[in-house]
Amino acid sequence: MCVENGHCIDKRKVCDFKIDCPTPGGSDEAQCGTCTFDNNNGTLCSWEDHSFSDLNWILATGATNMGPSSDHTTGNGFYITVPPNNFYKFASLRSPTVGPAGIECQLKFSYYMNTQTAMNSSRISVYIRNENDNFTSFTYIANIDHSTGPEWKQNVINIGYQSRRFFIEIDGIPYEKTAIGIDDVEFYNCQSETAPELGLSINCTFENGWCNFFQDTTADFQWTRTNIQTSSANAGPDFDHTSGSGYYVFLEASSPRIPGDHARLISALQYPSSTPQCLTFWYHMYGSDIGTLNVFVQMISTDLNSTSSTLVWTKSGAHGNQWHRATHTLDNLNSTGMYGWRIAFDGVVGGGFLGDIALDDIGWSPNTICSAEKITTTLSQPVASTTYPPTIYDCNFECNCTCNWKNDNTTNFTWAVTQAMIWSSGIVDDSDHTTGATFGYYMYFKTNPSAKFNDTTRLISPDLISTNDEKCFRFYYRMYGSNIYQLNIYARINGNLGKALWRREGNQGNQWLFGSLSLGGNHQQTIGQPYQLVVENLIGKNFLGYISVDDLAVNSGPCPISSVCDFESSEQCDYINDPTNTINWKRSQAETDSSFPSIDVTYSTSYGHFMLLKDKNTTGPVYSRLITPHYPSTSGSCLRWYMLLENAPTLNIKIDAVNILNSTNLYTIHGTYGKQWRLAQTTIRSTSSYQVIFEGILNNANKIIDSLAIDDIEMKSGVCEELGSCDFENGLCGFQNIRSDFSWKRTSHSTEVLNTLEVDHTTNSERGFYLWIDREQSVKGQKARIESEIMPIGIRCISFWSYLNNTLSAELNVYIHDLQLDIYSLIWSTNKPRGPFWVYREINTPPILTVNRTTGYTIVYEAIVGSNTGDFAIDDLLTQPGACTQTTTAGPTTPYTGPSTTRYAGPSTTTTGPTTPYTGPSTTRYTGTSTTTTRPTTPYTGPATTRYTGTSRTPTPPPSPET
Repeated sequence: MCVENGHCIDKRKVCDFKIDCPTPGGSDEAQCGTCTFDNNNGTLCSWEDHSFSDLNWILATGATNMGPSSDHTTGNGFYITVPPNNFYKFASLRSPTVGPAGIECQLKFSYYMNTQTAMNSSRISVYIRNENDNFTSFTYIANIDHSTGPEWKQNVINIGYQSRRFFIEIDGIPYEKTAIGIDDVEFYNCQSETAPELGLSINCTFENGWCNFFQDTTADFQWTRTNIQTSSANAGPDFDHTSGSGYYVFLEASSPRIPGDHARLISALQYPSSTPQCLTFWYHMYGSDIGTLNVFVQMISTDLNSTSSTLVWTKSGAHGNQWHRATHTLDNLNSTGMYGWRIAFDGVVGGGFLGDIALDDIGWSPNTICSAEKITTTLSQPVASTTYPPTIYDCNFECNCTCNWKNDNTTNFTWAVTQAMIWSSGIVDDSDHTTGATFGYYMYFKTNPSAKFNDTTRLISPDLISTNDEKCFRFYYRMYGSNIYQLNIYARINGNLGKALWRREGNQGNQWLFGSLSLGGNHQQTIGQPYQLVVENLIGKNFLGYISVDDLAVNSGPCPISSVCDFESSEQCDYINDPTNTINWKRSQAETDSSFPSIDVTYSTSYGHFMLLKDKNTTGPVYSRLITPHYPSTSGSCLRWYMLLENAPTLNIKIDAVNILNSTNLYTIHGTYGKQWRLAQTTIRSTSSYQVIFEGILNNANKIIDSLAIDDIEMKSGVCEELGSCDFENGLCGFQNIRSDFSWKRTSHSTEVLNTLEVDHTTNSERGFYLWIDREQSVKGQKARIESEIMPIGIRCISFWSYLNNTLSAELNVYIHDLQLDIYSLIWSTNKPRGPFWVYREINTPPILTVNRTTGYTIVYEAIVGSNTGDFAIDDLLTQPGACTQTTTAGPTTPYTGPSTTRYAGPSTTTTGPTTPYTGPSTTRYTGTSTTTTRPTTPYTGPATTRYTGTSRTPTPPPSPET
């Protein structure tokens, strides 16, 4: 009944996003979910708490524990919140029944979720329950897990077309140190029978949702938004185009899809226009079964009842494992009887599951004619680069030949041109880089039973002439296998190879990687001297592994722009020395100062460049500041860099923010940490634009010269992972595979179906990643090691999950590595398989590791292959300050029955655990307390695509550590 006049209306007209009661008033739409929670001294506006546990949404004002300090609307009003919780419960908030809804319907709200660590699992999940199935099931719409920091942020979720009535459920899943808040909820542009708003922006990077793009529900299936590699190996992108670590959308071609199925993504409607408009977007079409990507302009009539579509762009088939930029000028966007127009991206499934098509970075420039510019980006190089004119040095091997390159006939073995193959060892090499398909050609080394360790194959380019002008050698390479040795690039002068200019060593994974080499500034050459590029493969100890190369090319000018500042260009990324410096940072090469360091990070040779701070004539302390260009404000970015410190220098990482008087110090390290480049990272947050300052301090005490070097600096979106912690969903975090017999392999069951574990521990799904020992790529007794970034000294709790099943005589060891003394202390070890499930491990590290001047250490996880490799993996590595938590476990445990050994755990403390002596050099075994909990994998309780709800829903809590 309308409160304005007492007249009754059809109940289906209540909350249908159209006012039917008299205005002003419109009481039929007054309690329909749009809410600031402020009316009547606090109200839920017909939202209801439907939680199935004692964790509930609460109407609040002012500050709440671990939550916001005030509401979003006025600063002194109301909002709803879920308090912190450590039992993995969730609270459910349900809207009134609303709808139907038009295709551009959106749910907007402000949320607060200040997650301080990368391991924080807090999130908001949004579902829709539809009248079509009598409201019996929930369909997942969106997940929000981005931290807001200590502030409110708006989120927009696309609901899209709903033909019948529905309601929304918002689930809050808080972490033990995080409360969740929501305010200012609004159903926006949801009317189904009236014309939607025109002119909403169609620029979208997909970093914060779907923007103003909507799924066409009349298509066969829908596009998917993700920030990880697609589930099909050798199809789809490994990263987004925007930042290399963000979001993109793709169509999943795997079952139940069939050839010819369509998925359509349509933009918000735009105003009619008589002037040209430039549409740009980036697409990725990689895989042997790629179908078609079409772009249509759709004209919508004024009565909204008819739509006419015009095909303006189309592309079919594989186009390599790279992002491509497309542009198209849109004309004639104005006609009689037209209400507005929109863009439709129509993806068509090809012949099989290796046909994932992806989109990113859609842009629209009004009143503009597109230029003819063509740009591509490629694997490991997530920044735009210009397509270069062809040269005599370019070869993609699609001719089934080596073009102008030749094999070195002085070696016993040669490179060979090939297509996809299955190796005798079981390794599948199933596509080239150029086409991304099985029919493409590339170069590889053909194994031979007579090949010996250090045997060589070499591929030689036509002559180049040394000049002062910059040139760049670009190529793709794949190095996969446990006994991979080296891939080297040389500049051969008068038949002499000289020193390697570029080098990679060991297993780099079963993927094509981008490599580039700046050809200017080679001290081995004189101007005007001819030379040849040489691509050299050094053979490992046996046949387990291969090296391939593809798409060799040389261009004039610098190498393509990278997201990593590697100092290989003389412009040194526009970094500048502070004019007040007494001494300056200098762009250096190891071969010009052989004392320190011996190689750079980028090329892994003495030819590569880095920034060096060193002065033999200074008595310290002397300060020197290297300053980056400005970065925009950020709620969380991760700065990563490599560093080498010799003797007793200090490195401070600071930011200098606009409108902030003093610099903020984020990171400090002092002393020496060995001869290996060390990865470090720190999170940056700033409400205004800022510059990063690398401040080096040389002390040169007692006439001992200090040195400090940095290289390969990168700024990534999102906060850094916690020190020594990683779930491997988006890479190795701060860990590095270090030199050993072979490498830990980051993989998932969906990436590598054969032989791998079916689920990871983090997500308990086929898509989840973990570190694994490849049973096809390992030999008994061989070792793989992965090492954390530098950790501050002190008591810390180390925990992780391991999976050892049928691993006869294999070992898993954990070491503390004292970098100043180069001593490994074994703090935990096992050689006992535990069965086909993940097992929780906890280690209390001793408070004092050495008596020397150690100020930091690393954690090393070592796998030693047994006589039967079995299933050998680790996941969810975590470190925390203080001793490990002592709680009681809810799951079953398996008692350890191996030999007894005494471990460090404080005075008069003995624990039981396996012992395996380490026989490497300079190793002191230092034993700390260890706890092991054995239980089956905890089911993942995150959102599924559709979920059924009965009388109750009780999520399974995560396992608690056991002492």
